[in-house]
Amino acid sequence: MIYKKSSFLMIVQPWLQNYFYKKIQMKTISFFLLFASISYSGLAQKKPISTGFPPPKNTKVLINNESKIQRMQEFSASFAPAAVVRNVNGVNVKYVAVKNPASTNNVSINTQPLQSQNSNGFLCTTTRESVSASSTSFMSINMSGQGIYPGAIYSYNDFMMGNTTKPIGEGKRNPITLTTDNNNTSGEVSMLVANLNPSEANINTAKQNIVKNFSTTATAANMQYQYNYTESAVAQAMATSGGGSILGFTIGAGLSTNKEDHHLYIMYDYIIPMYTVSTSIPTSGFFTDAILEKSPDLVWMSSVTYGTRILANIRIDENSLINSDFSNFKYGDKQNNSLNFDLEKLNQNKNIKYTINTYVVGTDVKALINATSVTDLNNFINSVLSHLSNQTAKPISYTLASMAGDVIGIQSNTDEYVVSNCVKQNSSFKLQSADVEIWTGRDNKVAGSKATVELYTNSSNPNVSPLNGRFVGSTMSNAEFAMGKGANLRISPDPNKNMGLLSEFQSGLNRLDVFFDPKQPDLILDEWDVATVKIKLNFVDINGGQYSPEYSFEMNNAKAHLMKNKQRLSCYFDASFKPTTSVQP
Repeated sequence: MIYKKSSFLMIVQPWLQNYFYKKIQMKTISFFLLFASISYSGLAQKKPISTGFPPPKNTKVLINNESKIQRMQEFSASFAPAAVVRNVNGVNVKYVAVKNPASTNNVSINTQPLQSQNSNGFLCTTTRESVSASSTSFMSINMSGQGIYPGAIYSYNDFMMGNTTKPIGEGKRNPITLTTDNNNTSGEVSMLVANLNPSEANINTAKQNIVKNFSTTATAANMQYQYNYTESAVAQAMATSGGGSILGFTIGAGLSTNKEDHHLYIMYDYIIPMYTVSTSIPTSGFFTDAILEKSPDLVWMSSVTYGTRILANIRIDENSLINSDFSNFKYGDKQNNSLNFDLEKLNQNKNIKYTINTYVVGTDVKALINATSVTDLNNFINSVLSHLSNQTAKPISYTLASMAGDVIGIQSNTDEYVVSNCVKQNSSFKLQSADVEIWTGRDNKVAGSKATVELYTNSSNPNVSPLNGRFVGSTMSNAEFAMGKGANLRISPDPNKNMGLLSEFQSGLNRLDVFFDPKQPDLILDEWDVATVKIKLNFVDINGGQYSPEYSFEMNNAKAHLMKNKQRLSCYFDASFKPTTSVQP
């Protein structure tokens, strides 16, 4: 049956579309104001020539007066680069370009424990690590800012290999227009680079002509900072570049984190965005040469954010730490501990040996004194913040696009590399919690049926009956476990009892039991299909300091159909926290 649209809808629908369009547009503008704008005082407001906001991630960067569909169809096949592999501090990093990815920027370190051994008073756990990242905007750590400017065009392969000295098409470029998001200026917010050779120098000159009308001072109103603990230089390099190309940047002797025995490294990263300059595809394309325009695998910088960035690396001698110090640094809650907290601990304890090295982008370095102590570091950071200037700001982040206008993101992954994590042998760790995640298969567990998880160390082998082992703790849930979904249960051992010591887990076979006590909702007893079992073990010392690495894994072959008289699933893992097998006794 065919329905005709009512006259009411014909009247209301355009109004609704316009309303929601404006709402979405305002949210997009608010997002970029929050991220890239900064307060300027003492200047009259000037109406912008154009909006000037960098294009939202996941939207196409296309000219207004050219057919978008035609441009996309004409150039869509021109960007399909092969993966690029770079060697960073002895570890291979693979970069894969992605068109119009999700707006996510994250770096994660994947850890797999191998073995533990004693070494000169330390218990050292050897792990294999790999780093993965996905990015739609990238962080610059180039002190000079060379090669990072709006409208720059590179071969994707050259750019990802860190070669920014070979821009494409110099001398064959059409004019481009630069636009800033800073409307609080006494001058114009956009400028045409009319020279037929909009080179890096010409574009930067035009950018400076826009910026010279900004206030000479800036504030840290939008300052962001993060800090991380790294055991390898490649993990630090990917974190500081947002997972994108490292662009030839080498962490020199001052900021090296090549792991030495019994040293801990903490990196503090301050990011202060001031303004963004963006551009778009010119009416006649980027190049005067149509063949060059269609060269394969080209990328261009659609926007560059300028500001100041401070990197401070603290190298701590682990031999000078006691157990409580480990709690405050290496095993503390990295989300809750703040810069001030860590620096206060270093400042209070004069027995802790450490060195500090700093690296600054976008400020007058000559006016700064290098930090050698915690007090010096505070003064150093305050000095940088007091010297913020729009005129000395350098590129701190940028976005990339293809010749078709697609936003280009990067997914990067490293090969595995080996890291040794060491703690003093007198540290005594015990289980604080075990988080168990059980996924239900095709037969759910109804509400009222009980699911109990029990954890044991020093367990008997799977073929030994009856089962035995040293009980650590258990928990139960009688909630419904829906088909195809996961349910979380937490085992928390009694803190007043000596149960769940790390040394016990590391001394033999361990077991996690899932026990099912079915309810009879009708005439038939409930049955339950277990599809997957995962566990995450959290160990702490007597001071609450967390043990590293974190043990999180999926049980091997943890599948079972549980029912009356077949009520238990036993999942085993060994002293190295590697899952072995799962059985129904």
